[in-house]
Amino acid sequence: MLRIYVKFLMFISSYIPLYIIFIIQNYSDVALDLFFGALTISVIVVLSVIYFHIKSLSNPVSFEIDRLENINNINLEYFVVYILPFLGIDILNLKTALSLLFLFSIIGFMYVKSNSIFMNPAFTVIGLNIFKLTTKGGDDLVLITSGTPKKDQSIAALKLSEDIFIVA
Repeated sequence: MLRIYVKFLMFISSYIPLYIIFIIQNYSDVALDLFFGALTISVIVVLSVIYFHIKSLSNPVSFEIDRLENINNINLEYFVVYILPFLGIDILNLKTALSLLFLFSIIGFMYVKSNSIFMNPAFTVIGLNIFKLTTKGGDDLVLITSGTPKKDQSIAALKLSEDIFIVA
């Protein structure tokens, strides 16, 4: 099972494209660029370490697919937040920055509480696909994989949380 801090890091990583947009739009503010750049690199490094740690300690779970549905389109709902920098929001303004921090805190709380770690546009950017599937045993799961699984296919995957798996 993923700990809360790992889910939080995955939430933070889901905004890496937004951090890059903020860096581009505020390129003249070196401190802000350094902050978002360091945040991006730190999250990528920490999540990579966690992934390889899970991969080395976990035994893959095997299951056979009965039904599946590609749910990559869920990431499109997440893109509403990416419109923010293009609305002329000045993140250097203290009131605006605090308001955005509050908004992202609420979104983050909902993300972690609802176990929505698979809703991560960064996964799509690096070539991962997200599938909702039902196993032959009747379990409903979310599968994160670089491939495209098929009905009746047997899959070996690492368990990230109660119902979320990743093909290593």
